[in-house]
Amino acid sequence: MLHPINPPTCISELEALIGLQQKMLDFAVANSTYSEAAFRSAVGDDFVNWLLSISRAGGKVAKPVNSFFQEFGIYLRFPGAEKNQILQDFISDQTYYQRISDNRFSFSLLPSKSASYTSASTCLIKFYEFLGIGYPLPLVGHPAGASTFKKVDVINGYKASNADIEYVCPCCDQTFTDSPGSNEEGYTLDHFFPKSLYPSICLHPLNLVPMCSGCNNRKGEIDPLNPTSIPAISVSYNESFHPLARPVRQHANLSFQARSSPPDAMMFVSHNPSPTYQNSIAAYKILYQIPDRWETNWKRVDRQVSSYLQRALHRLNTPLIDQPLFEAALQDAITELEGDVGQSHLCYPAVKWLSWARVNKFQDLMQSFVPS
Repeated sequence: MLHPINPPTCISELEALIGLQQKMLDFAVANSTYSEAAFRSAVGDDFVNWLLSISRAGGKVAKPVNSFFQEFGIYLRFPGAEKNQILQDFISDQTYYQRISDNRFSFSLLPSKSASYTSASTCLIKFYEFLGIGYPLPLVGHPAGASTFKKVDVINGYKASNADIEYVCPCCDQTFTDSPGSNEEGYTLDHFFPKSLYPSICLHPLNLVPMCSGCNNRKGEIDPLNPTSIPAISVSYNESFHPLARPVRQHANLSFQARSSPPDAMMFVSHNPSPTYQNSIAAYKILYQIPDRWETNWKRVDRQVSSYLQRALHRLNTPLIDQPLFEAALQDAITELEGDVGQSHLCYPAVKWLSWARVNKFQDLMQSFVPS
């Protein structure tokens, strides 16, 4: 993702749900058939009572719970040794974020491994789907109350820890409200590593990230580590861009190539000689169509450039603008834009282009903004 973001304030709540997932897998290792009494002993009365109350209520809301019990019954019938390995893989995968720079790390609980892994994955993903219903507060460590813990609480957890995230999508630098989403603000909650491919971390607090619906819809279920097979692009885990650990703009610079008519061509170029991040940059373009979308929306980027530069020229408070004064205004606009990156939409491509144009198109800029 483009911008770095802080973890949500609801880490402990999500970790409590991960604990329930692990208790489920623990139970499966020791049991080949379902017993309500044994399951209660393993995962707790509160969780079982909640599931059963939803199941008995019937209707649409009961479907994910009934589906869970059906799939869990299937999973219990697999050999104990396989289920134990799945449990160990689940535990290992929870450390993925601590090993974000470890080139030896790879996810272990993959649905494609075998039928038992596929079944376990389905059960794990159900726990995320239950967020749509809303977990009772005691299950996530809060006193009982009228409300529940839902997906919107994860988004609100990000809002609470990131003052500007309400205004700028961390993937595309555009506003959340630019694209209608699941609510009036355009917010969606995305699994950076898709839950269908990496179910072990479907509730990991650092794998659930807010983004605009436009980015989420484009990304879909594309794997950030293997975004395309033709031509094959494989991204090393320790080079993959991640919003909390390795955002794009900390490892690559937005560069430009002049064209005869706007917009100038945009591309990310790694500013670290080693690692190169070339495949990571290619993957980012596939996942979110960035910077292509900025070229498409160039008029909006240009409006930001013009707005900031006009303000800088106005602050000079003189009708006679020579080259040194225009140079000073350019620097003033660049400084203001830099301060607003991540706080106001499209400031990132705007400041990068203006900084480039200052060197490569100075006379064109001056002719555009200074009356002759």
